[in-house]
Amino acid sequence: MTTFTAARVHRGDGGTPGSSFAVRDGVVVEASDGPVVDLGDVDVLPGLVDLHADSLSRFEQPRPGVPVPLGHALESFAADALLAGVTTALLCCSVEHATAPARSAEHAAAVLEAVAASDLPVDVRVHLRVDVTHDDAVAAAGRLVAAHPDRVTLVSYMDHTPGRGQYSTVAAWRRAYRALDRADDEVLDARLAAFHAGAEGIGRRRAAIAELANRAGVVIAAHDDETPEAVLEARRLGARISEFPVTERAAAAAIDAGLGVVVGAPNLWRGGSHGSGLSARAAIAAGRADVVASDYQLGSLLPGLRAAATAGVAPFAELVATVTRNPAEHVGLPDRGLLAPGRRADFVAVREDRVVGVWRDGRQRLFRD
Repeated sequence: MTTFTAARVHRGDGGTPGSSFAVRDGVVVEASDGPVVDLGDVDVLPGLVDLHADSLSRFEQPRPGVPVPLGHALESFAADALLAGVTTALLCCSVEHATAPARSAEHAAAVLEAVAASDLPVDVRVHLRVDVTHDDAVAAAGRLVAAHPDRVTLVSYMDHTPGRGQYSTVAAWRRAYRALDRADDEVLDARLAAFHAGAEGIGRRRAAIAELANRAGVVIAAHDDETPEAVLEARRLGARISEFPVTERAAAAAIDAGLGVVVGAPNLWRGGSHGSGLSARAAIAAGRADVVASDYQLGSLLPGLRAAATAGVAPFAELVATVTRNPAEHVGLPDRGLLAPGRRADFVAVREDRVVGVWRDGRQRLFRD
């Protein structure tokens, strides 16, 4: 058994930091005799649990038209997660109809196979994001969940049709997808027509996605909720999470309904959404969000927490729970997220917002001065 000491040890429950904890055989235990490792003037946190890590594409195609083999891209993604203090990453894989190859069912299947075959320094699981505008996407999601029940930890349903959710106008949608997929107007016109053609069956597909996730015992998340009615529908379908609600009313309704509410770390760090979405700082300060996810930048998690604490949103110790205990609880991973007896010894040492050490299952995976 080893006892670790540090200036501030955050259990992950939002309470006052302590100064020590003990580890035996990869698990946190009650402190007793044994070697002592003093980590010095650092904050020790439980390993971060990221529910929405949507940054693999940066490593798969670092330049337009220059692909990197998927296995190498996954290694780079995991290294980025490690440097961010993330020990459990839910890697986003989108399943959309008639879209870019990186958001196809075939790509999601390849990622799941590569994750299963990899020996990565962090626990990489999959957050399967399913488009509700076409039956093909729903059917493909069902096959993927059935084939990889041990790797798909979260399923969310999404509707990116302009005029709903994230994209309030066609112009905003075109700007985003032109940049995201480097698509011309002809491609975007065809995709927009497909979105509109599938609008009539959105409710039915949303229910089908929920049914397949419930059947497999996988947690469901709603995405880009706009109204309390949308939140209540998500709750009726069995959703446990509302990620990135776009209005304060939707976020408040989700908290009231007992759902976890996810906001983005880049939003938290910047002090506002890069678009017209809900302010992460305002949502947390009002008690309308309890999870922070990296979204598109893993390295924004700790700087986001520090910036929010400095801005007076909440004390840093309380904010730690938004990236540790809360996300772990919401996706049904009770073995992590807290530095408490019986939990996995996943923890990170942080100086300011720089990760200087990472341990997973009690084994050190990263050290730097």
